[in-house]
Amino acid sequence: MNTALSTWQLVIMAVVPLMALIAWVATVFYVAREPARTDVAAAAPAGSAGTAASVAAVPAPAGQRETAPAAKEPVAA
Repeated sequence: MNTALSTWQLVIMAVVPLMALIAWVATVFYVAREPARTDVAAAAPAGSAGTAASVAAVPAPAGQRETAPAAKEPVAA
């Protein structure tokens, strides 16, 4: 009885776990990414567009300096 595995069987035995590992790592990176920051604009009240009250302070991502928002037209009181 010949119990030796053929080449294609050995290749499949190596490729299947490798593909599973790659899929697992890709899934971990996909799930762990930071979400897009589209919620800041959507959270502003509808009537306050362009006023100082509508400017939200958003912290800078890690490794970047925070900068003050650009000054706009002064709001008449």
